[in-house]
Order: sequence, then C-alpha cells, then structure tokens
Amino acid sequence: MATASTRSSEEPSFHPDDPAQRRALIERVLQSHTLGRSTRLRELLAYLSAATFDDPSGLKEPAVGCAVYGRPAGYNTNDDNVVRMGVTQLRRKLAEYFEGEGRDEPLRVEIPKGNYALVFRTARPEAAEPEPAPSAPPAPPNSGSLRRLLAVAALLAVGFLLGSSRDWLTGDPLASGAARSQFWEGVAGGGATTWFVSEDIEFLAAATAAKRTPSLEAYANDRGRTLAAGGVAEGSPVPATTQLSLQIATRLISAQPDRFSQVRFVASRDMRIEGFKQGNVILVGSPRACPWLSLFEDRLNFQFEHDPVRRVSAFRNRRSLPGEAATYPAAPSNSVGGNVYSLVALASNLTHTGRVLILMGTRSEGTQAAAEAVTSPVILDSILQQVGSTDSGAIPDFEALLESKVMGSSTTPPKLIAVRRHESGEIDTLASSGF
Repeated sequence: MATASTRSSEEPSFHPDDPAQRRALIERVLQSHTLGRSTRLRELLAYLSAATFDDPSGLKEPAVGCAVYGRPAGYNTNDDNVVRMGVTQLRRKLAEYFEGEGRDEPLRVEIPKGNYALVFRTARPEAAEPEPAPSAPPAPPNSGSLRRLLAVAALLAVGFLLGSSRDWLTGDPLASGAARSQFWEGVAGGGATTWFVSEDIEFLAAATAAKRTPSLEAYANDRGRTLAAGGVAEGSPVPATTQLSLQIATRLISAQPDRFSQVRFVASRDMRIEGFKQGNVILVGSPRACPWLSLFEDRLNFQFEHDPVRRVSAFRNRRSLPGEAATYPAAPSNSVGGNVYSLVALASNLTHTGRVLILMGTRSEGTQAAAEAVTSPVILDSILQQVGSTDSGAIPDFEALLESKVMGSSTTPPKLIAVRRHESGEIDTLASSGF
C-alpha cells in the first residue's frame, strides 16, 4: 500500500507559474466538450494563448481580427467589432468550462475585460462552512400569525392550481419553453451553418440619396455601380454596417450564448446567394439597408414599403382579415414618438434545407423591437402559441406583426397584432389575427 509520500512523489507537482502546465491547461480546454462545437472559439483561444506566451504584440484587436477572422490589414475596428463579440463569447465559455467539466482544475485561465492577454490563477479552495450555532427551538406561532400563514399558503395553492390548469387547458407544447428551444435550434442549432447578415450602411445611404431602393440583382452583380447611382463612393475596404445590426447581434448572443457561438457574422456586401441555399440565415433591418430581404418578399403577407418623399415606412397587408388594417404605417423617421411596426418571420431557405429568420421593422426602433420579441420568452411564447405546430410537431413557417410605441430611443414592449402561418412553403395560408 502506497504511503502519502509515495503518492505525492508519483504525481507531478503543481506549479501555477510553470509555462508547461499553463499550456497543458489550454490544451485541455481546447479539447473539452465545452468548446467542442465551436471551431472559431477554439481558434480564438489558441491564437490568444500563443500570443500571450510568445508574442504579446499580437494581442492588439486588429491583429486578432486579421489572424482569426480573416479581416484585411488596416480594417477599422470601430466599424467592425467581431473580435470584441468573439472574446465576449469566449469569456462565457471559459466560465462554463470551469463551472462544469473543468471544475477540478487547480489552475484557471481568464480574459479580463479590456484586455486580450490570458491571465492564469490558482483555483480558490472552497471554505469549509462553519458549524451552525445551536439555537433555541422556535416559539409556536400565535393564532394571528398562524392564520396569516394559512392564508398565504392558500393563495399560493390557488395560484399553482390556476397555473397548472392553464397549461392543461392550452395543451400545446409550443407554448412552453420547449417550443422556444425548438425555435432557436431550428434557427441556429443542429450543426448546420447559420449566417447573421448585417445591414449595409452604404447601400442605405445610396437608397436614401436616390429616393429609391436599388434591386438585389443590381446590388449582387455590381455593388459599386449600384452605390454610385446613389452618389455614394465605394471607398471603404472594410464592410460598413449599422450600429443597429451590432446591437441586435449582441442581444441575440446574450439571449442564446451557446447557440450563437456557432453563428457566422457576415456583412451584407460579403454575403453570397449560395448562403441562402445551404444552412440557416438571420436577416435584420429593412430592404433599404439589407437588400437580401427581397429574396423572401413574395413569401410574406406583410410587405415592407417606403415613401422617400414623406419619409414614412409601412407594412402593407396583402390579404386583410377581419379587424385588420390594409396598411400599418409608422411615424415619419424625423418625428418624435409615434408607433412603429415589427415583423418576425420564419421561412425556409431557397432549397428548403434550412430556415431563415427575418427581423424587420419600420424605422430602426421597429427592428429593435423585432429582436426584443424573439429574445423575450413571454412575447415569443405568445407568437409560437398562435402559430402552433405541423403534423410532425415542427414549427411551421410563419410571420408575426407587432406594434410598439417609441419612447425616447427605445420602445414599449411589442404587442402582437397579427399572425400568418404558412403550410409546406405555401405563402398565402392564413392562420389567425386580430389580437
């Protein structure tokens, strides 16, 4: 039987400052299940560790962007925050690793905020809980407090029964958290590639100046000429997107960190039609800033329209149901307050092999509200409950129209006002409306 001294001599001693042990820790994290599904995050961690150990000059944001994300040399990090978003996701994954499969690691690695250099520290030993001091037995409650306790217990019981009966009466699994999980798994899960396509701020400027929105065909075949027609020079070597796209990307990452660690973020100008034939796509904005949305325009009942003279955007209702309006115009873009409208749509991709999530709005506030709708469990539940499920239990293609009021730079919570459900890719099957 080995003694304690024999065991300690057989096991490698732990030295937190030993570079070999630090590198070994990084290798274990890279091979872990936590990072197993995220090739890009593994590449990011491998690069940051190599730079930390061997070349700290490579820890600057532009260097990381070029090496890990393929950005061109000299790109503008103010307009492109792909590195910051990636490091934010990696911080979450490192915390998840050390809370789970790496909880017994004696050494920890972190990425402090505001820095890209890895920091190593020893795990803090858990303090033993002190023995509770003996206490006198509680005095029996008097009759008044007993009545109050019984009343509270009765109210809790009634609330529980009402909640249970509500779930039993609805009986639709798509009204539960399982439906939300199924929704996001279809959009950004299942091992398929998902593209988040951001808006093109130069295309928006050209459309605004020309007082018309150029066609997707013109944009895809000759973006430079399309911009020039609107008086915009194609001068930026770095894809210029909108602050709105970055805010929505950050919101989706925060709501679904695990699934969005697999998502590829791409500028509208760098997207290709092949991306809509394979895998999944998330489109945000309006056709005035994201021309790829026009690929799915004919599938939608609620179609985006813009009046450049009045500076008013609206959703036109192609087939109104009782209680619905023919159009849903937003307040002019230069006005203060008023209503805005949002469209959340789930469609099949061009080959029906993946899903396309559309977050569209009249004005930027409307698009923000669309993102709020899919990241709010209450609002998303209400949408999925109205949509229901197919015979196979899947979530069908659908579109949901929502209304919000502008309050400062934000909006009131979006209110669901109409839903369309599309069966088997047919675009005009109507489900329900008039909420």
